[in-house]
Order: sequence, then structure tokens, then C-alpha cells
Amino acid sequence: MLTIRQVQSSVYGRKIYCYAGTALGYFNVRLFNAISEKQKVNSYDVDLFIYCTLDIMDEKSPKANEMYLGHLYNDQKYKSFGFISNTGIRMVLVLEAGCLSLKDQEIRGIFKKFHTQYCNAISNPFYKFGEEIQSKFLNGIKDKQLSVVTVSPQSVCSISVKRGIRPFEAAQLISSYFLSKGISYVLDSSFGRLFCLEAAFEEFQSNATRPLLVSACPGFICYAEKTHGKLLVPLLSRIRSPQAIQGAIVKDYLARKLDIPLSSIYHASVMPCFDKKLESSRSDFLVPGSEVRETDCVLSTVELDSVLNEVTQIVPSEADGWLGDFARGVLLGNPGGSSGGFAEDLVRRFIAIHGGEPVRKQIAKNIDVTEVFVDGTMRLSVARVYGFRNIQNMVRKLKIGKCNYDYVEVMACPSGCGNGGGQLRADTTDERNELLNKVENAYESLNGTTDSLSTVMTEWSLLNPDWKNFLYTQYRIVETNISQTLQW
Repeated sequence: MLTIRQVQSSVYGRKIYCYAGTALGYFNVRLFNAISEKQKVNSYDVDLFIYCTLDIMDEKSPKANEMYLGHLYNDQKYKSFGFISNTGIRMVLVLEAGCLSLKDQEIRGIFKKFHTQYCNAISNPFYKFGEEIQSKFLNGIKDKQLSVVTVSPQSVCSISVKRGIRPFEAAQLISSYFLSKGISYVLDSSFGRLFCLEAAFEEFQSNATRPLLVSACPGFICYAEKTHGKLLVPLLSRIRSPQAIQGAIVKDYLARKLDIPLSSIYHASVMPCFDKKLESSRSDFLVPGSEVRETDCVLSTVELDSVLNEVTQIVPSEADGWLGDFARGVLLGNPGGSSGGFAEDLVRRFIAIHGGEPVRKQIAKNIDVTEVFVDGTMRLSVARVYGFRNIQNMVRKLKIGKCNYDYVEVMACPSGCGNGGGQLRADTTDERNELLNKVENAYESLNGTTDSLSTVMTEWSLLNPDWKNFLYTQYRIVETNISQTLQW
């Protein structure tokens, strides 16, 4: 989501307007180019000026002792400044010739932000080196009849804590950004989670597999399929993640309800985990009988936060009910932590049917167990296992038959989704722990409710009698061995 506005940057509280920002690779291949709205009518002149600048950059860069090259060239209309990375990527900033308000240190700051944004963009696992950097999200929503963004509450809480605002205010801020870009609806991924929890309990009651491992974590799923496929895949719950169910809601339920062809629908999501980008690319999450992805683009919390300063006013949503709840700051809560609450929800539903008393134990850091006793007999044992070290210990116990839980909620990240890899980070360990605690507290404060679940279920069943198939997925054993592909 690298844009001219991020190059136009706010430095020391003043808005700095630049005419253009460009990044070029080897042989002058343009990797990124942005021209301000004011100068788009003069794009040919700006491009010509940039290429004149490159000649001077080529002369100056071999003699430079730092990446920032300073002032390069000017004519009657423009002046340029340059920066060359340690990998040879050249960046040019074009300002109006009469701009005298910027100090050299401020221009350095602009290039630092420009370089950071460029590094973030090429770090995307789907970026192909040498291709021009474009916004998949902004390009994707062009000319679409229906464009929807699903936002996870973990991302909302992370942004809320970082910006010092309440979660409902963060939701309105996020929604305003997307609505200002022409998005039709901004939705809470927790709505999809409600479908998950309903289906998960039905699955537990009808499935004799024990322990049943439930996870909305693509990192753990990838580990299970590739590392211990024969052991773990048969134990995995087939319930989709909230992101995947939201994709089905958009590309099947809303497509049918609004009578919009799939080619005219775009669905993006904002998630606390970079691995959600990989989840969305799985072939299991294509619309049946097509090559259309149910989720077209996934943004991380960090990526979204980097553009929220563009929001200058709150944009209201005109949508009714669950389609407009997120924009109104209504965020659905759930007990059981910021990773979906599968374990807690199962215990609650089990007790509602069978009675009993829960006994909770903290076994180790990031491992807790809840046991339900009915008439003095333990009838249910449910665990939450977070972090790869604990997952590996669980695998060892499974191999020797000593993992005696009925149900295990598994997440790859220590402390779960609130601590996802795509969340906003602090610098030191103590600051990170403090930040995580605040995110968890913000998540626990979410108390929004909805009465739309049964309505959507009923409507979906009428629109598509096979709708429940969209609540489930398949996992498979991946028979690969990296040592077989290495050439020594």
C-alpha cells in the first residue's frame, strides 16, 4: 500500500507536499512511481525531469559515502533530491523549485520513510522482484460493484492501543479509511467467528476423534501438514477460520443475495498475522467451480496502521444491521481470549447441556487446561496450547499416547492472535509485554452483540441449500522433504 501520501509524509508536524516520488532498479526499471494529483496533468514533464536527474545521480553516487545524495538537479519548475540504497535501488524526490521551507534533515527523514515503506513492500512474500510495486488492494477495488473489507478485532485492538484511543474509535477510524476509498462494507471478522463456534461444537459432538485439535492459525496448520502430517492431520478440526468463512459470506451469500457476479466482487481482510496471506492463497478457498479467490487480498495490522493518518474525518456507514455495525464501532466480543475462544465456548456449551463444574489449571506458560466434572467424574478436558515450544511438547505426548485432552485450541504464536506477527510492535521486551497486556485488555472489553446470525443462516440456506459446506475445509498430508531437493 505504498502511496504518494506516504512519501508526502508529515515531518515535525508540518505537511510536506512533494510532486513525485520514484524508485528505480537496475537498468532504470521503474519499481514504484507516484505523482501528486496536482501534477498529473504534467506527468510527462515530471518524468522527463526525473530521467535528467538520473544522469546526475549516476555521476554522484560512486563518490557518495552515504545513501542520501542530497540535492541533485533543478530547473525553473522542479528540483530533485536523491537516495541510493545499499542494493542499488535509486529513489528520487521531486519538489517545486520554489520550496525553501524544507531543511536538509527533514528531506533525509522523508527518504528514510520512503525507504522503509519500500522495504516493507518488497518483504511481502507475494512480491515478484523487478516488477513495479502497485497496491493490490486499491487496484483490486476499481470498477467493482461490491467491495468488502473484513477486519479482525485483534487488529482493531492493536491499533487502538498504539494510538491511545478506544477500540470503538479505532473501528470507526479504520472504517472511515476504507469507506473513503469506495469500499461498500467494512465487516467484523467476529461475525464469521460466530459461524465457526456453532459449527465447532456440532463437529465435536459428532466426531469421535480425541483429542480434536482446533485452530484458526495457518502457521500451525502448515506445520501440521508438512512436519507431522500422518500424526496431526487426522486430528485436525475441519472448521474454517473466521477469515475463510467471511470470504464465503461475501463471495457466496452476498453475491447471491445482491445478485452480483463474482467478477464484480472484491474481498480483502485485515489480520494480525502475515500467514493469513498464505491461508487465503490455498486452493481450498477458491469459489467452487472457479478460479476466484474468496479472499482477494490480506493486509496486516502494521500495513493498515501505516495509512490511517490519511483519515481526516469519520465517514459514517449507511448500511443497516451487521453490514454497518463495524463502522458504528460495534465490535463483537467473546470470552476465552483473543484467539477466538474455541476452548472456552466448547466448555460453556458442554456445561449448558450436561451440567457440571469447570476446574481451571495453568499447566505452564501459554498452556492452560479446563476440566469439567459431573457428579464427581471428569467428563471433559479442554486445553489451550500456544507457541511452538508447547506445540512440540504436545506432539511428543501424542506420539507416546499421553496427550489425554478431548479438545485442544492450538495457536503458533505465544499468547495467541493478540501477539500475531502482523501486529504493531514495541522496541524492548518489557514494552512488548506491556503492549500485549493492553491489547488483551482491550479485546476483553469488547462487548458488542448481534441478532443477525440466525437471519443470515436462514437466508443463506434458502439461497444455497449447500451453504454449510462453506463452514468446513480439508487438510492434507504434504509429503515433502527439503533434503531431497537440495543440490550439494
